Amino acid sequence: MPEIIPFQGYRYNRAKVKKFGNVVSPPYDVISPKEQMALYRKSPYNFVRIDLRRPSGKKNLYQEAAKELESWIKKGIVLREEKPSIYVYLQNYRDVKGKAASRLGFLSLMKLSDKVVKKHENTLTGPKKDRQRLTETLHSQLSPIFGLAQDRTGRFHKTLKSTLKKRPVLDVTYAGVRHRLYQEADTRRLKIIQKALQNGNMYIADGHHRYEVAYQYHKRHPKCPDAGYVMTYLCDAIENDFTIYPTHRVLKNLPRVWRENLDALIKRHFHIKRLKNLKELVEALKTSRNQPVRIGCLVDKQYFRLKSKRKGALPDVSVLHDCIIQDLLGEDV
Repeated sequence: MPEIIPFQGYRYNRAKVKKFGNVVSPPYDVISPKEQMALYRKSPYNFVRIDLRRPSGKKNLYQEAAKELESWIKKGIVLREEKPSIYVYLQNYRDVKGKAASRLGFLSLMKLSDKVVKKHENTLTGPKKDRQRLTETLHSQLSPIFGLAQDRTGRFHKTLKSTLKKRPVLDVTYAGVRHRLYQEADTRRLKIIQKALQNGNMYIADGHHRYEVAYQYHKRHPKCPDAGYVMTYLCDAIENDFTIYPTHRVLKNLPRVWRENLDALIKRHFHIKRLKNLKELVEALKTSRNQPVRIGCLVDKQYFRLKSKRKGALPDVSVLHDCIIQDLLGEDV
């Protein structure tokens, strides 16, 4: 497991911001233009104005985001933490069956590493350009990657649960999910967590592009003290009962011969079964562990179940990218 260290993050000032629900926003890559506008209207200090700023005429939106953040710091809208801390993060929600569920992890800095950080997605040039320009302009990390670790002793998760006895520094409900954040600066607890996670690997569940951007930033700024680290939200893969939803991809702006290329790729990599409707497709996608990857495909209002010819336990999204998306669209998307 890479080195994990506390950091002095910036948080909204409770004296200046009365309703935290008006200033929080989802991850930048899931915000639609409509939701972006709604977040803008909620508050002049909603974080979307920094992380996913709307273009304003011919102005450089990254420089505008940097100016906005600087003004918030000067006005005391956000304050820097006095002590290096990690932030224990609890989410409560209901799964697809309406059953109460939760996820517990923590935010910290994690040292960049090619050896013990395990990835399952290839990154694309297009999505990285935006994050690179934002990071280079603000010299800040605005959102974490999501990582999984395994601690068979249970100490990591148990220590996080003990922090929940404190008063949260943030408690908001957004889109039906309750989010609570707890500051933890106790050096004894930090050492327990660091020791519990010192062996083993870290698996990126989400945020491959952000990880690559942090890695490239470190290469360009090797003398910057925190550049060798990436902000990470880390969970215990054993203790948390995760709810894993399907991954969806909609392909647009395809080349003229896309259908012929798609047909050739599918025949090369998959066994194909045509289905009558969405209900049949959902049923056909059910699979158990160690069975071939199955992917649902909707093309020209026709439903297909694709069963991978590949052997081995590969993530579904990796098979989809490697066998279809990369060859169909190319890397620079």
